[in-house]
Amino acid sequence: MSEEQPFYLIEDGIVVYFGLYEIAPYASGIRYFKIPYFLFGHSQG
Repeated sequence: MSEEQPFYLIEDGIVVYFGLYEIAPYASGIRYFKIPYFLFGHSQG
């Protein structure tokens, strides 16, 4: 992942997403992966 990787924050994690053709064929659409905050080893709040 690069420093310029698009992402956004949600209530319980971070969503990282990849554009068309970046990691899969066009037919797969935009791919996204939710990473829960607890995997970072810190509690939220």
